Amino acid sequence: MSAAAVTVTGAVTTLMTCDAVVLPFAFVTSTTSFVLLCGSSFVLGLGMGLSMMPTMTAAMQAVPAQAIARTSTAMNIIRQSGASIGTAILAVILTSQVSSRLGGATPSGGSGFEALQGMSAAQRAVAAVPLADAFASTFVWAVVLLTLAWLPALALALCAMVAACRWVSRRDVPLEAAQ
Repeated sequence: MSAAAVTVTGAVTTLMTCDAVVLPFAFVTSTTSFVLLCGSSFVLGLGMGLSMMPTMTAAMQAVPAQAIARTSTAMNIIRQSGASIGTAILAVILTSQVSSRLGGATPSGGSGFEALQGMSAAQRAVAAVPLADAFASTFVWAVVLLTLAWLPALALALCAMVAACRWVSRRDVPLEAAQ
């Protein structure tokens, strides 16, 4: 199997692992262990950091040497744009969820994060359950987005493996027969 196929397969595995690590956040409650959430965040950050090298390597192996500079620039633009768009989508979903779940239940009558600033400890305890529900709903969408991201990656991995198998099978054919 070629190095490109292994690298792309590694990217699919990393995406699936990220999906599994985000899953605890989709089931967060007001009593969820902070250690579990911190551990999941650590593993998620580590996995995303470790996935950048194989992704860039696979992209660089797939292009001619003269296109590496443009490919690197395009990869960085796409990665950062995707991260920005994904963050914006999840921020909008979270803000909407917090507003709908808190309603006018805050002392100031506000319904967003700014309304939480003036709350007492007792009021925060009451608001913890709706906030946890809002975060859980938002992370369900994050799991859905991650799942949607690894489906095309899986298709690319399968294409790379098929191409690698064809390349290996051509090497087994005698030179006279290949012509």
